Amino acid sequence: MPKSQLYSIAFGLSLLILLIFSVLLYDSINSLRDKSFLVEHSQIIIDKLQTLNLAMMDVETSQRGFLLTRDTSFLDLLIQSRDKIPVLLDTLTVLTGNNQSQAKNAVAIKEAVVMRLLELQEVLNRMEYYSIPELTAELKSGKKLMDLFRHKISVMQKEESSLLNSQANSKHAYERLTPNYFKAILTITTMIGLASFILLLRELKQRLAVQSLLETRVNTLGQANAELQQIAHITSHDLQEPLRKIRTFIDALQSKFPNDLPDEAKVMLERVDKNANYIRELVADLSDFVGLANNEEDRLPDVDVNKILFNVQKEQSAAMALKQAQIQISALPRVSGFEKQMHILFRELFTNALKFSKPGHPLEITITGNLVTGKQLPQDFKFGDRNFNVISIYDNGIGFDEQYAHKIFILFQRLHGSNSSYKGKGIGLAICQRIMANHDGFITAAGQEGKGATFQLYFPIDH
Repeated sequence: MPKSQLYSIAFGLSLLILLIFSVLLYDSINSLRDKSFLVEHSQIIIDKLQTLNLAMMDVETSQRGFLLTRDTSFLDLLIQSRDKIPVLLDTLTVLTGNNQSQAKNAVAIKEAVVMRLLELQEVLNRMEYYSIPELTAELKSGKKLMDLFRHKISVMQKEESSLLNSQANSKHAYERLTPNYFKAILTITTMIGLASFILLLRELKQRLAVQSLLETRVNTLGQANAELQQIAHITSHDLQEPLRKIRTFIDALQSKFPNDLPDEAKVMLERVDKNANYIRELVADLSDFVGLANNEEDRLPDVDVNKILFNVQKEQSAAMALKQAQIQISALPRVSGFEKQMHILFRELFTNALKFSKPGHPLEITITGNLVTGKQLPQDFKFGDRNFNVISIYDNGIGFDEQYAHKIFILFQRLHGSNSSYKGKGIGLAICQRIMANHDGFITAAGQEGKGATFQLYFPIDH
């Protein structure tokens, strides 16, 4: 498994673990908040129960003090304490609304309070009419009601204290967990950040090394290209001159001694002249091919292909007349490209069609254009969603075996031997491929022996 894929898996697992701990931290914080609220809620209930108990004790004490001393100041304290009790009871009812058991305890306390207050008020109202034994009996009855109230208070306090302890324990547990989750998240985040930094630093070093290597290779290629340009210059100038002199000497010999040369010598001179001319054309084609690698022509956004084809036909009209060529051209798209190179491109394709036409049969060339999307491209070429203008050139020549569809674009690769009547140099289609590469496009070939060939030129459409 590639390291990049392992890094991706490790990074993904780290993010997953970080996400899990983040969810746990979020849940822990929410639970801690809820438990804190419940603890505070229980503490408020316990506080209200204590306040209610104190208020009832004040009422009880104030009644006894008044009965013993007849001091009305005790009545004032009694009234003040008694007036607090309804508010406390209502508060307890609201606070225990979500707890059915405590709500029942609150109702029981309220009933006990009401019974005690009614009995207390009855004693105060009729105290003048009670005998000592009757008053004593009433006070004992009040004490029983007060004991019942205290019991109810005690039951509710115990239950609420139990809830408080449970909620407090849960709160303490979440108080311990929450920092641990936070530490885990901080640790994982630090590790991810550190690992990312190390990986980025390593990637940066690798990229710098690759960039340095590329710069070295670019410089090497630049030097090689400069040397290639020198060779091209020598080829196109220094080698052409001896070839011209050879042909000049041949023409001079044939003109000066038209009747003195033996027939065999004339044949040999013709062969020398023919081969010299072949070398001259080969040198010129090589010079063109090398020059294409150092593309200095300005690219035009809108090149008229129909105009270029008209000029190429005009240039090769004599050769086309000999082959009785018939050319059909449909409306072709305008493309972005290098006008001079496109002229060379179609000239080479026309030359190829003329060179490999069927003897004794008129040459037919059909040129069409259409638009294709990236999904419709041949399987060997993938350019995403980019669209292309396609120009197809079909001829009814001798064709070729489909298995050589890629070989024909290789420099100096010829499908026909040197003894064949079809004298190709093996460079024309390589020039075509180089030109299409300069246009960020490509060329494909399809053919069938004896039935012709089709070349398709794919020009990318600029977005």
